Amino acid sequence: MNKTLSIQAAARRVRQELKDKQYITHSHCLIHTAYKVMIVACTLRKLEKWTEENGVHTPPLGAGVSLDRMQDSGDEDDGGVAAALVEEAAAAQRRQAANQITRRRGTRLKW
Repeated sequence: MNKTLSIQAAARRVRQELKDKQYITHSHCLIHTAYKVMIVACTLRKLEKWTEENGVHTPPLGAGVSLDRMQDSGDEDDGGVAAALVEEAAAAQRRQAANQITRRRGTRLKW
């Protein structure tokens, strides 16, 4: 239960940070982003539970993100989870803007 609450708190912070930086402005996009965060967190939780039950030791996942690093710790950063999502949103926005500009010229950039 405590991990579920910390996941929800992390999703709220990510959503708020994205909204504050105006990377995404539509509420539907915010909800979709929060939903993705929840899916990733649930998948990590299931994987951690499975590895504990089966005695399998795995290396850190991805950039070392685990549920322990997503614990609700007040104003502290969630182990870079929010920062990584903000960077990804910024990169997507830059790609979209560049493609819109090049579409007007009749060419597209390949990313």
